[in-house]
Amino acid sequence: MSAPDTSDHVSSSNDRLLSVRMDAWPALGGPAQIDFGTRRTVLVGKNGAGKSMVMEGIEHAGMSAVYSAKISPLGPGTIRFDSLVCGRPVSYSYSWHIAEDDSSPLADRAIQWQERCWYTDSGTEIWSVAEGMATFALINTTMPLPLETGMLSLKDNPRIQLPDELPRLRRLFRGIRAVKAGVPRSERVRLEIQLTRNRPLKAGGSARRLNDRLAQIAGVLVHWFEESRDLYDAFVEVGRRIGVFSVVSIDIRKDTRASDNEQAQGEIARVAFDKIDFGYLSDGTLRVVEILVNLIDSSEVVLLIEEPETAIHPGLLRKLLAELDAYSSNRQIVISTHSPFVVDWALPSEIRLVERVACRTNVRALSESEAARVAAYLEDDGTLGEYIYGRDSDA
Repeated sequence: MSAPDTSDHVSSSNDRLLSVRMDAWPALGGPAQIDFGTRRTVLVGKNGAGKSMVMEGIEHAGMSAVYSAKISPLGPGTIRFDSLVCGRPVSYSYSWHIAEDDSSPLADRAIQWQERCWYTDSGTEIWSVAEGMATFALINTTMPLPLETGMLSLKDNPRIQLPDELPRLRRLFRGIRAVKAGVPRSERVRLEIQLTRNRPLKAGGSARRLNDRLAQIAGVLVHWFEESRDLYDAFVEVGRRIGVFSVVSIDIRKDTRASDNEQAQGEIARVAFDKIDFGYLSDGTLRVVEILVNLIDSSEVVLLIEEPETAIHPGLLRKLLAELDAYSSNRQIVISTHSPFVVDWALPSEIRLVERVACRTNVRALSESEAARVAAYLEDDGTLGEYIYGRDSDA
């Protein structure tokens, strides 16, 4: 989670992910593909089926493509994204492997990166990368790349007219963000959250007492308060509307303990809800706030949320799901859940069953026969959650 990245000023409101295919990753036991709903996708499966790994793989794949091949060994070895970009289906894939002819220690070996982007419907290649060289097929031009780098990690090159699809794919993949499962509290006890900053520093900061996940959320709120009041005001409005707080207070003052030199003094920022320090808030409040901050961040166009029901009262969960539904009109939301209530929120076409068969994770939509049975079940006043979880009591 971070302040919005505005480096790609691209109109991309209709760009979206169609599917992601992951392979060469022991965590999944084999190739796995998830097909996304237009607005919402809900993953349902037993404990250990691989829901969390699928979510982590999607986020990691986007980060590797956009930022650096150096983080690739933490995730799948082969990725294919199918997306709708500029109103046309576009496929992008990459693969990596560690150089085998290098005598250096394993941790220091170079990563060999290959990628390809093409129009899915015609197979026409847009660009490819191999052995440190990018080739733009449509204009018959090549360009050398830095080691362990793909095209999406580069800014525009004034010497080459880059394809229109490139910055739009970069924004789409950069906008893949995950809200991990559980309550964002790394400490066993509640501690006050203080963000200490050097005076020129506006975004982020560090917590005086280590609690990175909470400090990150608080840091975003402080940044929005100072630099992006539209996002801050939207957060406050939504939070009040669903009843998670009434008043948000942000206090920023000089850290007089840091130095006797006034110009060298840093700042301390504190966040409070209804006069309660951010670090002392209830687990349910913190969980909702973390989801809302990611939801309102306009740079997050594909939001992955693990088990939003954790620590949240059913009444508050209902209101939170209503906000997720409203915000899914301009982004894609992917949720993993064990809650029949969350499943009831989705349409049958948005359900993805995650199953572990023969030590391999598989993700699939409801079959035609299952969809027909669901329709009949709903007509008899049953609920989708009852049907899905009635299939298997362990799901």
